[in-house]
Amino acid sequence: MARSHKHLFPQVCAVDNLLAAARSAMQGKLSGSSAARFHARWETHAVQLAEELAAGTWLPGRYTYFDIHEPKLRRVAAAPFRDRVVHHALVE
Repeated sequence: MARSHKHLFPQVCAVDNLLAAARSAMQGKLSGSSAARFHARWETHAVQLAEELAAGTWLPGRYTYFDIHEPKLRRVAAAPFRDRVVHHALVE
């Protein structure tokens, strides 16, 4: 099964795909500091992500954990913004 999906990896790593993923991940998030920093140089960051993914050197960052109380207490794990771009690239 993995062999049949091997041809999709270059599409995930494509700069155009990562630019679209960055735009998608940024929607409504520019007030957050990590999203704002990414947005300041989003094309450069997308190219860097493409290079890291293609070379196999990309590593996910540390999650941020916080509690919310709606409607009951829950612990939420939030991926770094850069990782959210990769998540969007996988599903776009």
